[in-house]
Amino acid sequence: MEDYIMDIWVIWVILGIILLILEALTPEFIIGSFALGCFVTGIISLFIDNVTVQLLVFAITTIIVLWQIRPFFLTILDNPEAKSNIYLLVGQKAKVIKKIGPEDVKGRVKIGGEDWMAVSKEGGIIPKEERVEIVKVDGAKVIVIKDKER
Repeated sequence: MEDYIMDIWVIWVILGIILLILEALTPEFIIGSFALGCFVTGIISLFIDNVTVQLLVFAITTIIVLWQIRPFFLTILDNPEAKSNIYLLVGQKAKVIKKIGPEDVKGRVKIGGEDWMAVSKEGGIIPKEERVEIVKVDGAKVIVIKDKER
């Protein structure tokens, strides 16, 4: 019977490790909540060999983690100071290298040596060589307005 308890413990831990690896691919800490449930259940399985009790411990632990601990982790992960550098582009000046128009006429701008797809926020045409200001980053494109300082 001792081997059976060890096997169950190992299964719970391996499942927890697999779930943690999967969690690394997602930013929501949902799969990580199940991984923590696996680890707690793995510890419990060392003392209790009843699978029904283990499944109950897994379910309760996972629910508690999802309800109480997950929101805490999400506030840490959603830290506005931890945003990527592309959001630092907002407010930067750029030079138009290909005529910019509204959404259906995407142009190009040069920002600090980098070439970006650009769309005019105001909907008008912005000619080549004009100076613009970045007002928003939307995926791989920037939304721009004419530079008012020019």
